[in-house]
Amino acid sequence: MRFEHPKLADLSCGDCQKWVYEIPSGDLQTYESGNGERCKVQRSGPPPCHLCPKISPDHEQQFILSDHNERLLILHRRVRSGVWQLTAEQRQDGLLADNFAIIDDLLTGAENRKNREHLAESIAQVFLRVLGR
Repeated sequence: MRFEHPKLADLSCGDCQKWVYEIPSGDLQTYESGNGERCKVQRSGPPPCHLCPKISPDHEQQFILSDHNERLLILHRRVRSGVWQLTAEQRQDGLLADNFAIIDDLLTGAENRKNREHLAESIAQVFLRVLGR
């Protein structure tokens, strides 16, 4: 979930129950008050749990990374972006290499799903134009 919907991964179900967020983008809905300030839109009905990958607050805990995994993900991002280099000891660490490979696979899978969704949307738009709708 963190790779496909990073804002939702960081969003607590409690916040979603209180404020209005766009699903699946995770963007907070705001409005401009009379004095020009941006204000959060307070939720007036039930949250759209059926649209969220977390499904319900009962499942929220499954999507929270441990501190260790959060640090691993940050290290991976820094190394892959080129702003950080592994130490000699880290380069020899087989477990770290395995974990990086798993993260790479997850990122590739998320990117492939996004590409397939985009392709499906594009094809649907072409069909609608062809059919004159």
